[in-house]
Formats: sequence, C-alpha cells, structure tokens
Amino acid sequence: MNLKRMITVLILAFASLAVQAQKSKETISEKLDFKDNSGSSFLVVENIFGSIDVESHSGNSILLEVDKNIEADNASELAKAKDEIGIKVAYVNGNIHVYPDTPYSEFSDNTGEFRYTERNSRRKYQYVLNFRIKVPQYINLQLRTVNDGDIDIQNVLAKELIVRNINGAISMNNVSGKTDVNAINKDINITYTQNPKEESFYKSINGDINLIIK
Repeated sequence: MNLKRMITVLILAFASLAVQAQKSKETISEKLDFKDNSGSSFLVVENIFGSIDVESHSGNSILLEVDKNIEADNASELAKAKDEIGIKVAYVNGNIHVYPDTPYSEFSDNTGEFRYTERNSRRKYQYVLNFRIKVPQYINLQLRTVNDGDIDIQNVLAKELIVRNINGAISMNNVSGKTDVNAINKDINITYTQNPKEESFYKSINGDINLIIK
C-alpha cells in the first residue's frame, strides 16, 4: 500500500468514527397516576417521528418509556438536540396528554390541542421518539404519529379508541370499544374481543383494512 492510499484509508477511518460519534440513544421513563371513575378519560399520545406501542397491565398507573434516538451532523448539533428534544405530560379536562417537547411543539393547556409547527427547518439533526406504554386495561386511547413508526395496541378494552398514522401501519389485537382509525399509507389490522357497540370508522388510502370480529 503506497503512502497516499494509506493516508486516504486513515482519513476515511477517522471520518467513520466521527460519524458514529454523532448518534445518541437514551430512555425516558415516567410513572403517571391515572384515576377515572367515569370511564370517559383518555390517554392522548401525540408523536411526529416514531412508533407508539401500548399494552394493558393489571395496575392503575400508566408506565411510560420513550426511547429518544438522535443523529446529528456534528457534536455541537448532537448536544443541542439532546437538550432540545424531550417529552411533556399535561393534564387537561381529566385527560392525560403526552407529547414531544421540541422547539416546534405548541400545546394548549386550555383545550389540550397539540400542534407541530416545523416549517423549512434548517436543523442539523434528526430525532425519533419510540413510545412503549403500559396502561390500565379499560383506559380510552387517542394516539397519533406521522413518520418512522407503527402504532400497536394490545389487550385494551376501552369505550373508545381513536388512532391516526400517516406513514406507518396500525395493529390492534384483543381490543374493544368504539373505533375511529385512519392509516393513510399502510395497513390496518384489528382483532376484537367484542364487537363495537357504536358506529365505528376505518380509513386507509394506500393500505388494506383487515378486521376480525366476533
């Protein structure tokens, strides 16, 4: 190997190490108290980049874990992203709202409305928030994500389930309740333990809709 080629190989090796150093992964964990004597309260999870996985457990709390994955152009931007990106929890009108805490997030403490207002961003990092949530079995759910992930619900016997995904699939197994589901570009797969007792809606533009009902 001549000297020029050896130097080139060394430069590429160092460049590879530098690229690897610009990634970060950490897990955010929270335990949320949930009290709903009326059976009408919702856990509302808003996401933009990443998946949402929900399964029931025997407890009365909501156990929340969020994997925060960041990739940046350089070390400075990585540090900036780690500081800027997180999650927030809000209680509005008896509902629990969980949403990304970012420079582009807007949330109304009065109405519970979440908006993501990133337009023509020049940020030099990318992030994905993957939610894993354990919930009481009879909680109502309102879930939404947009990119880079699916939504999966297991063993939730709710009065109402509202689920939205634009570029990922929706899977719901052993669920019940009035259902309003929309997956624009992927499939919807639902298995009910009990048929919905109220009018329900299922929409997909570029995916299949598969329902197993009793």
